[in-house]
Order: sequence, then structure tokens, then C-alpha cells
Amino acid sequence: MASSTKWRLNITGGNVDGVVEIAEWVVFDGVTDLCTGGTGTADSEQAAHVAADAFDKNDATYWSRPGGPVPRWLQYEFGAAITKPTTYSIRCRAGHGRPPGTHT
Repeated sequence: MASSTKWRLNITGGNVDGVVEIAEWVVFDGVTDLCTGGTGTADSEQAAHVAADAFDKNDATYWSRPGGPVPRWLQYEFGAAITKPTTYSIRCRAGHGRPPGTHT
């Protein structure tokens, strides 16, 4: 099975203003959360809502990218190479007229 040191989420849309907000992105190998010991990065971020916030297991924090053209990306660089994960979950931030949601 192929392995990878990072996973990237390519985002092709946002809200009406073009803003993207991700509350949590979790990658599993079936049981274990693989987003530990690595680094969250993004094409851009707001100072108070950095990419690492999407991987911190805290529902009160989130990554936010200002409005603007798409595509955009958020990625997680694992501490070591991993085999292909079996499950992922992406939870959008609730509020401000945007519907919350979890996508798997």
C-alpha cells in the first residue's frame, strides 16, 4: 500500500464572500486519529485563525482563509509517512449564516 507524508484538501468554493472556515479535519486509519505530531499549513490564513486550528481537536477554534479567488488548500504534514487512511471527517464552522456540517 502506498504511503504519504501529507494530505491536502483542495477547496473549490466558499461562502458568498469567498471565505472558507474549517473547524476540524480528522484523518483516521480506521481507529486512530492520524493528525497528531505533524503540522497544519494552508495557502493563506487569518492571523487569529491559523491552519493548525483545524487539527487541534478544539471545537472553539478554526482555520479561516480570507475571501478571494479559488482554488484554495489546507494540508496536514504528518510526522512520518502513513499508509492510506481509511476515513476522514471535515467539520465546517457553524454560525455567521453558514450551515455547520460534517463531511466524511
